[in-house]
This record gives sequence, structure tokens and C-alpha cells, in this order.
Amino acid sequence: MSERERPEYIKCVRQMHKDREKQSWCGRSLMQEWAFVDIDHAAYSQLNGDYLLICPECLAKIIESLKWQEETQ
Repeated sequence: MSERERPEYIKCVRQMHKDREKQSWCGRSLMQEWAFVDIDHAAYSQLNGDYLLICPECLAKIIESLKWQEETQ
């Protein structure tokens, strides 16, 4: 699915790292689009039954990162 075909209710999760704060976890530029502020914001939104959904690519990257972190500890 191209970016233009993406439904309005699918939103990216913003990176919190200083060097990547204008990018999402999936690498999308967030200069002019709404995004979840961070992982907690996205998770609580889902838990509260919000209609906005986490970008599947962002979610995959977040899970990949958490698994890598777990493996290296």
C-alpha cells in the first residue's frame, strides 16, 4: 500500500531520539503530519479503544528493537 492509499486512521509513532525526532519509527518524515508522540502514547491509545491505529511498519520496527535489546542483555 502506498503512502497515498494509507487510511487516515493509521498513524506513525514519532522517534524520540534527538537526531530522529522528525521521523517515525518506520522512517517516514513527519514534518507535516500528525503522529503518536511516543510509544506510550500509541500503546495507551490502543488500550483505550481509540480509532487511530499504529502504523504496522512502525509497530514492526518497535518490536524488532525491543527483541534486539532483550537479546543483547
